[in-house]
Amino acid sequence: MKRNIRNLVVIAIIIVVAPFIMAVMASAESIKGQYAGTGQGMALMAPFGFKPDSTPSCTQTPQGPVCPSIIQTWSGEGVFSFDKDGTGSLTSLAHFVTESFRGPSGIVPPSAGTQKVSVKFHYTITDGGKIAITADPGTYTLEWISGPNAKKIYHLNGWVRKGTIAPGGKMIILTSSVTDVVSFIEPYGDMPPTTQVISNGSHVLIWQHD
Repeated sequence: MKRNIRNLVVIAIIIVVAPFIMAVMASAESIKGQYAGTGQGMALMAPFGFKPDSTPSCTQTPQGPVCPSIIQTWSGEGVFSFDKDGTGSLTSLAHFVTESFRGPSGIVPPSAGTQKVSVKFHYTITDGGKIAITADPGTYTLEWISGPNAKKIYHLNGWVRKGTIAPGGKMIILTSSVTDVVSFIEPYGDMPPTTQVISNGSHVLIWQHD
């Protein structure tokens, strides 16, 4: 009798747990392959980094403290590739319009330009089709291909995107959070080593093929 009850309990657990496991496996499998993505948003850059309250840090000049910040609007398109092992990559073109700002040496005029972006990442999927994508350290590279910064190359850490996978896995919607701070890393080029960026934007990804 006890053995039969124990067997029934095991069967009940399998019945309850198995669909959950299959659902998670199905979600992971459903985003395998290549997705075309487009997006737009705004970025706030702080050459001397951000304070804990997300405002730009300051530096002292002969004229007094200066807290430089740079506001950029952007739009872009790219290709996201997802592998079954939880890794992936992104290549994209991003078009930026940079507003005029006051730097330590004076006023910098507005400008426009295009970046080529490449990054390797890992991703996780949780209940409800939620997805989180995080760049692998040292792999986020951007190269300006037009505008006043043309041919300059920079490297960053901290790029994160989170969102939702649509039923069937054919569409993914991603957003960036203002709590995720991206930092420039070596080689810094002409950027202060303290430079950080906060981005506020969204992406729509459409499945193309495996």
